[in-house]
Amino acid sequence: AKISANFNDQYVTRELTNIYRQAVTEWRASVAPKLEVDLDELFDDGESGLLSNYTSDMKEVIRTFGRLQDETYYIFLVEKPKSGRSTLGYMPRSKQAGFVFADNHGSEAELLRTIAHELGHGTFNLKHTFTEIPSLSQGTTDNLMDYANGTFLNKYQWDHVHDPQGVIPLF
Repeated sequence: AKISANFNDQYVTRELTNIYRQAVTEWRASVAPKLEVDLDELFDDGESGLLSNYTSDMKEVIRTFGRLQDETYYIFLVEKPKSGRSTLGYMPRSKQAGFVFADNHGSEAELLRTIAHELGHGTFNLKHTFTEIPSLSQGTTDNLMDYANGTFLNKYQWDHVHDPQGVIPLF
C-alpha cells in the first residue's frame, strides 16, 4: 500500500502511544519495507463476516513475511479487500497479525486510528463496545473500539490493557 515517507517508526510510535497513553501504555513501532506478495487483484478479507481466523490470502502474507517474533504484533497494510471500501481492518482477538486496508482510509490519521483499533483486538483482546454493551449502537460513541473514529478508552478497557482477558479459540 502507498504511504508517505512521514509514516515512519517515530511517527507510528508517537501516534499509537498518544492514543494508548490514557491507559498508561507505550508502543515501540517499526515500519518494515514493502513486502511483495503474489495474490489475486482483490484481497480475500473474509467478506462473509464469519471470519474467526485468517483467510488464505492473510496466511500467504504472513508466510511470505516469515516467522513472527514472540511478544510482537504485526499490522500488514494491504489494498483492495473483496468486501469493498467500507472495510477498514481485521485482527482476530489474541492474535499477532492484523490487516489494515490502507486504500480505504482518507488520511494517515485515520489509518493510525484503525491500526490502534486492530491492535486493541489482537494485543489486549478488546471487544467492540457495541458487543460488550448491547444497549450501545454501533458507531455511536467516541470509543476506540467503536466504529465512529474515536480514540477514547473506558476504565474497564484500561484494566484489560493491563490484564488482557483470555480468548477461547473456536477451533
